[in-house]
Amino acid sequence: MPNEKPAIRLIVPFPPGGSTDFTARVLAERLTQGLGWQVDVETVTGDFGYNAVRALLAGNPERVFLVGNINANSVVPAIWRGSADIDHWQVVQPVTKLADFPSVVCTYGGSPDDTLADFLSRLKQTGGIIRYGTDFLGTYVDVDVIRLSARADLGRACMTADGALAILENLETQRIDLAMLNVATATANAARLKPLAISGPNRLTNFPAVPTLEEAGFPGIGTSNWQGLLASRDASRDCIARLHGGVADVMNDAETRQRFIDIDARLSISPSPAHFGEEIRFEAAQWQEYAEAIVETPLIESSG
Repeated sequence: MPNEKPAIRLIVPFPPGGSTDFTARVLAERLTQGLGWQVDVETVTGDFGYNAVRALLAGNPERVFLVGNINANSVVPAIWRGSADIDHWQVVQPVTKLADFPSVVCTYGGSPDDTLADFLSRLKQTGGIIRYGTDFLGTYVDVDVIRLSARADLGRACMTADGALAILENLETQRIDLAMLNVATATANAARLKPLAISGPNRLTNFPAVPTLEEAGFPGIGTSNWQGLLASRDASRDCIARLHGGVADVMNDAETRQRFIDIDARLSISPSPAHFGEEIRFEAAQWQEYAEAIVETPLIESSG
């Protein structure tokens, strides 16, 4: 990466209002302020996150980068690799994890259920399935609902929607019964939902009365929604090293950390690009275990 102040594009595969967009905009702001780079955030949605990968590959490999997440850049490549026209890990390389976001397991605001156990018991009496929302088939939410439905002896059906706010709208209108919203979206829209449980080991500051999934009686369920920075495979080692160092320099300060703490998320910069890649490869095995079940999940008509 040359010494002049470069113009950088950060591609985001999900619409505004979610954890990936939040993380990308904090990163863009900090790179601009801390290093004097011009940084623009560009939303490119669709095709399981592959449209964002295509936008990445079409750009200058040392000027255009991808702010992705566990869904588009970990679960999807593991689940859909055989049917995609892009071999994700042949064309993309990791730079660093950026943050971890717990999820809020929630139902619609007017629900009569006060606990997750009550909610699941009512579903068993009124249809026997969990209707849940996610961006597309091939997310950590699918995995967590598969685990939860099996534990509760319930069926499941999925409605896809474009981003966290669209999923929330489907929850409010009761097209779906359950959403696992990232904590950034849940915190900003707390009045519109009823939280039942929290993923992760600890209760959250913004939802202090809401139990963890383990406390609610469902240990072993709940996946952290990480956000990360990735680059084209054509980016040079020097570019990746300098970008990783620049991100670590501008993000690892008290003010930036506090912005994530305020929404119950956690800034998490990888020690190195290789370390981030190892984490993703480690995850791949568990996603592949659920591939058949994810693909066979019945779909409710999509809301778009």
